[in-house]
Amino acid sequence: MITFSCFLYRQQLSNTLFDVLLHCLPVHMRADVCRYRRWEDRQNCLFGRLLLRDLLCTEGYSPDSLERVHPDTGGKLVLDDEVDFNLSHSGNMVLAAITRYGRIGVDVELMADLHPEDIAVALRPDELERLQREGKEALYALWTRKESLVKARGQGLAIDVKDICLRNGNRATLRIDGVSETWYYQHVPLPSEYVAVLCTSQLLPEAVFLPAEDLIDRAIWYAGIDVTTLPFFV
Repeated sequence: MITFSCFLYRQQLSNTLFDVLLHCLPVHMRADVCRYRRWEDRQNCLFGRLLLRDLLCTEGYSPDSLERVHPDTGGKLVLDDEVDFNLSHSGNMVLAAITRYGRIGVDVELMADLHPEDIAVALRPDELERLQREGKEALYALWTRKESLVKARGQGLAIDVKDICLRNGNRATLRIDGVSETWYYQHVPLPSEYVAVLCTSQLLPEAVFLPAEDLIDRAIWYAGIDVTTLPFFV
């Protein structure tokens, strides 16, 4: 089974609330958040880690398990061998997913001004030709599928995305190191301006959505703070 969650925010957090939420994270994750200069990037990073804590709790981990989450050699956040998870963000949308069965990768994209020529280096000639005939939705569907597989694999630029061959929209074949792998996709329903997908190494029949409307309240509750005393947004 996959459990996924997403959080859409509309405004910048007040300095007070941002500081409170920041201190709900382990020290090493606070540094990750604060290294970004743009407030949008800081909030994306912050909310992604708060979503991750909620997902870990659904799998039986304690709220302080974030203390042990760290990047592996490929830069993907990991905890132990029992569970795999992934985060993505675009615009003001943050997406996270977790599973105990194989590997998982996620990608969300705000549909803006991406064109086939912008990612031509990542496309095979047949893909580029097809996307030049088709609309924006097809372009983002292809890109999120390739990106989520790369993230699931956890090897970054070590994978040539041209080696990812999409099949029938819900699966792909990756030829790497002489071995052919099959990967599977599930669409994530989001507001129309966003496109998102889950990519897994195993064909999983069920993806369960964990609501996150109370993400901020829950994070503050973990920290033992009275939310009624805080200004939420500037």
